[in-house]
Amino acid sequence: MDKTEKEILDAALKVFAEKGYDGAKTKLIAKESGFTEMTLFRKFGTKENLFHQVLMGNYHGITSDLVQLFSQPMDQSQDPLRRLIMGIIEMVDKNYDYVKILITEDHGTSEKVINYGINNLEKFLENVSPEAEIDYRVLAFNIMSFSYFIIFNKRNGDPFVDFDAAVEEFITCMASCLKID
Repeated sequence: MDKTEKEILDAALKVFAEKGYDGAKTKLIAKESGFTEMTLFRKFGTKENLFHQVLMGNYHGITSDLVQLFSQPMDQSQDPLRRLIMGIIEMVDKNYDYVKILITEDHGTSEKVINYGINNLEKFLENVSPEAEIDYRVLAFNIMSFSYFIIFNKRNGDPFVDFDAAVEEFITCMASCLKID
């Protein structure tokens, strides 16, 4: 991928996240990238192909972040649940525009990435607390949902919740669900 393609893809990610697929006009993406609409079409052919490239390019980044997060050794002295939840929150923050697209746009990549994250988180939670009488999948979904919600609030400057206090309370609640001291 050359520098022009990278800059167009970065601009497209931002515009798709802000406007959604239907609202992201190619003229706006071109303007955001600093290139002409002709360059955008020469490099990507169609808006649909550009959207697909944005999804697939970021898919590899977020899945590698998840693999790294879930493959960290579980050192009980470091509170693996806290480390995991904080890691997911940081990953959502780092990939916010992409996560927003996954949540708001209806396409196969969304389901694939979300299921990948939920499935791996579910397995991780079972390993951390195999004796808990809880639906690990539901808990995994709650952690992912909370992570998006808290970053959405933080990024939008919404005083709905105090970020640090909400994260601490959430971790405490999740530890209680998993029966972790």
